Amino acid sequence: MRVTRAVDPGTLTNFSEDKGLWYESPEAVQEGLEWGRQKAELLRWVRRTMRRELTPRERRCVYLYYFKSRTIEEVGTLTGTGRSSAHRAILRAIGKLRAAAQRRRKGIMSLSELGDVRGQKPEMVPASCIQGPANRRHLRD
Repeated sequence: MRVTRAVDPGTLTNFSEDKGLWYESPEAVQEGLEWGRQKAELLRWVRRTMRRELTPRERRCVYLYYFKSRTIEEVGTLTGTGRSSAHRAILRAIGKLRAAAQRRRKGIMSLSELGDVRGQKPEMVPASCIQGPANRRHLRD
């Protein structure tokens, strides 16, 4: 339903040319641009982490559900599985992405991320990349 309201034409003449109805301050424009950059960076991280951490089936389920706005039933149909199986795949994938985000915040690299730095000289690899089994106990909690 569309609601219309009559506006006195004199009201519109009170706005100056440089600050019209849709005026945004330079600060607001910069904040919007920065937010866009942060969102793009986060999206790149999510896609890269999906490739590294998720199985092809989990990736497809997450892609269909979150990026293509499909329902759980549609995801199940499109992947050739049932609704329940698609839902479990999405929940597993979200759990893996959350764990990867926590590792990222703590500065801990997963084995798949470690593979990206294996070709570097030892002095170029951060110490946080070398994680032994004893150092990973906190990930199981």
